[in-house]
Amino acid sequence: MTVAYEVRFETDAVHGSSTRRLPFEPKGWLRSYRDCLRSTLSQLRLYEDVGLRAVYSTPTHELADLENVLFYNLGSSSYRHLTHHGVEAFRTSSSDERHHVSYQLTSRSEMGMQQGEPLAEVTLDALPTPRDKAGAWWAAIRDRVQPTGAQATAEFTVEIVSHGQVTALVSAMKPMFDGLISALHSHDGSHREQISRELGRFGDAEQLWARLNDGSFAVLGPPRPLIRPHREGIAWNPADELCSAFSILPAASGPVLKATVRSAVAHSLGSGSVAGSR
Repeated sequence: MTVAYEVRFETDAVHGSSTRRLPFEPKGWLRSYRDCLRSTLSQLRLYEDVGLRAVYSTPTHELADLENVLFYNLGSSSYRHLTHHGVEAFRTSSSDERHHVSYQLTSRSEMGMQQGEPLAEVTLDALPTPRDKAGAWWAAIRDRVQPTGAQATAEFTVEIVSHGQVTALVSAMKPMFDGLISALHSHDGSHREQISRELGRFGDAEQLWARLNDGSFAVLGPPRPLIRPHREGIAWNPADELCSAFSILPAASGPVLKATVRSAVAHSLGSGSVAGSR
């Protein structure tokens, strides 16, 4: 009989495997799997000059949001104590038919991604308020995007460095990535009335609507239904499933956030490798 999931603890790592990837708000054995990962991760202890490296190995070609599979769907209370010195995450192919996740304490000197062609840079001197809203992040980032002129052709990576705000950025990972990646898209013009009303929470609604539909900064491709009505509000729909690797690392000086988005390349991790694109 196939075992639905397994979790293994090592001194500096936690490894999990399952027949299905962990979703948001899991039920049944997937909820038990999530809870086991949570409790096992809580046993890891961080020490000086060590960050957290997370890897998701998938047996399918169906892409999923990397930050969701490895972090958001798990819940921050289980890994928050491991992120003070930075995190990095990668997606790779599974060697079998199972979905694998690993969380490894890694020397800071060994962290960092091989660089692909830069697509855009963003620098922020202050974090948006509220930090838990994708729209607030998009509004703060949109006018700070500096495109290089290159266009993404497949998957991409995001590298973030921060002076003094790594923990805050890790805590706001989900809305931050939604806002950042949305700022590299343009909207298709649909649902103007409801979207404009919601954008008005973050500034002048007409100006923000114009920026939303401006394609001059859209390094991730043609216009798309970037925002859709959701209940009484809106939901953001960037192509963050195409992000195959990301990092949030501390800097000795500089802005609170500097993000560089690049075309994906292959990433070497010790004796193995993590493919940034397929």
